[in-house]
Amino acid sequence: ASFLALEKAPPVDPINIGSGVSLTIQTLAETIWKALRTDLSDIYFDDSKPTAIHARRVSIAKAQKVLGWSPEVSREEGIRRTTEWYLERRTIR
Repeated sequence: ASFLALEKAPPVDPINIGSGVSLTIQTLAETIWKALRTDLSDIYFDDSKPTAIHARRVSIAKAQKVLGWSPEVSREEGIRRTTEWYLERRTIR
């Protein structure tokens, strides 16, 4: 999608790339932790911080219209693939 945007979209016209489905920070964190095969008890939420925005969702309508793009991989599968790629390539310092 990013390469399509570089090729087809005007240079100053932002285009959202995403799933188009609402997502909470907690769900995102849990999905990443599961993909990393990490203990979920490691996730800590600071309740003293403001929580006015409970979920986020980007509109992918422009990507669909301008680029002819729609997501082909689920968010969970994309996170799993990304974390596997990262873990295979990271180095211990």
